[in-house]
Amino acid sequence: MLRGPSPLSEAERELIAANVSGVNDCQYCHGVHGATAANFGVDPALFENFLDDLDGATVDARRRALLAYVRKLTQTPSRITGTYAQAVFGAGCTPEELRDTVPICALFNCYNSLFEGYADLFTRNGARLAKEGCGNAAKNELGGR
Repeated sequence: MLRGPSPLSEAERELIAANVSGVNDCQYCHGVHGATAANFGVDPALFENFLDDLDGATVDARRRALLAYVRKLTQTPSRITGTYAQAVFGAGCTPEELRDTVPICALFNCYNSLFEGYADLFTRNGARLAKEGCGNAAKNELGGR
């Protein structure tokens, strides 16, 4: 989703991942994907205020509309209506861009939950992580599940 063919640039997809992670307060994913977006040319200054003030963020209207949609989908997915999609289209996005935005949003909501859910296990088991890696440490901690 982040590197395959898409009408969204890799920078935009990383920006979406960083936005979802920031809304979810997953600092690790927000930081990593924000830095990755910066490596694709997104101005790092954007990350200073876009979570608190998306309307005042230094981003074009098209990206602002996608990020607002992602925020709404992350915070209150059952409240998404066609009106929100129309706002995205009205800002210049194509149906294909929205089509690619939604699964990135869903994926990072899942990743953020997984990462945050295991964070305490990983923090408490740093030595085990160094020796066994994340997957094996979590599996062992959870009794082989």
